[in-house]
Amino acid sequence: DPEKAKWFNEQYLRSKSDDDIALHLKSLVSNEFQFSDDDHRVTMHYLSTAAQLLKPRVQFEHEMIVVGRYLFEAPTTYDQLVLDKKWKDGCREFFQSLSEKLSQLATFETTEIDLLFKETAAVHGFKPGDVLQLFRVIISGQSGGVDLLGMLVLLGKKECVQRIEVALNTIIK
Repeated sequence: DPEKAKWFNEQYLRSKSDDDIALHLKSLVSNEFQFSDDDHRVTMHYLSTAAQLLKPRVQFEHEMIVVGRYLFEAPTTYDQLVLDKKWKDGCREFFQSLSEKLSQLATFETTEIDLLFKETAAVHGFKPGDVLQLFRVIISGQSGGVDLLGMLVLLGKKECVQRIEVALNTIIK
């Protein structure tokens, strides 16, 4: 029964610690992305956090580097359906402002990022929901995925700001 097998695989993966998964992920990630041993994306902390974010989204460890590719490399394409549907006048200015403000945050943690995102949206006349999915697409290239705030913290301030800048230069609106 495929449903039972799927359930068993999911339960097995969820029963493993994030650190155990991280140990297995290290070689998968290093091989797939050709990271050097001193790259922060192959540290136990990074991989364990990535495993924690990805566990609810996959059945097997090896799927993590496919499903969560955006945690290890910046997107080169962006979900055009979301861009076409959600991009409105003022979005570019909002994301430019958000990028500048994110780069100035003293601590890059979920609470601070969430508050800054909501405040910046309000200043630019948006409700957070108006620009949240766009933010996800700008950071990951995809319309869905792992917890957005968790992903932002994992990627870090410098990487997030860089991804916003690249996206704004790539997205022609």
